[in-house]
Amino acid sequence: MALPLGAIASSIVKKLTFDVLTDPEKGVKYISYAFLGLCLFILIFVMPVVLLVNIPFIILHTIGINPQYDEYINKLPREKLAIYSVVPEKLNKLAMEWVREQESSYSYCDDIVVSFNFSLDWSEILSIDAVKRKQYFNDVTESEVLDFAEMFVSKSVSTEKYTEVMIYEEEEYYEEDEEYTDPVTKETKTTTVTKSRIVTKTKTVEKLRALISVNTLSFGDVIGNMNFSSQDYDIATKFYNSTKGLNLEDILKIYDEVTAKPLPQ
Repeated sequence: MALPLGAIASSIVKKLTFDVLTDPEKGVKYISYAFLGLCLFILIFVMPVVLLVNIPFIILHTIGINPQYDEYINKLPREKLAIYSVVPEKLNKLAMEWVREQESSYSYCDDIVVSFNFSLDWSEILSIDAVKRKQYFNDVTESEVLDFAEMFVSKSVSTEKYTEVMIYEEEEYYEEDEEYTDPVTKETKTTTVTKSRIVTKTKTVEKLRALISVNTLSFGDVIGNMNFSSQDYDIATKFYNSTKGLNLEDILKIYDEVTAKPLPQ
């Protein structure tokens, strides 16, 4: 007859307790075995769940974890995803060109002050655009992404008047009495002569200054203007937090590896 499970467990506990009390080294060995077993459990069962929750959803779809998008990913060329890696730099160049155009347009001003604060990461664009597109990238174009990414850039130009104290030199004429001896009468006489001198002067002048500004809006500012549902907001935010600071080229390498394999049937 098979022993009840409780009896077996009780017997094992008594055996372990006896071994620990009679031989402390066995106790240390049992603790080591238990710790190793716990580590294996975490590695085999817990870590995969953590990874599935945190790996960016675009990569998961590529691997086939989300069957709803497998048909799209199967048709998604690498360059479609790579668009997002080049858009920030192209947008930066466009912003610089805009600044140069404004400098030319306002060249009549006495002074031009440019404030250029551009800092945009591909993950900020992709995180929101992916949700906006329902993660369907087949028809995405670079011009569309550039147009959308403009939401992250704030441009402004204005003018202001200001005064400036100018220092300048000017020739000044003045009269001065001089004594001289009359050659005929030998008398000392006085005459008035006109002389000139260089003097330093100041004056206050009104001038015009152009203020040209380029600033990058934060991820929070842009997503707040998207009218997303709370679910879409959470998806975009989680994807951004998981990918910010990562090099998209590294992700594209993973993309190449997984898309080289046939999708699950």
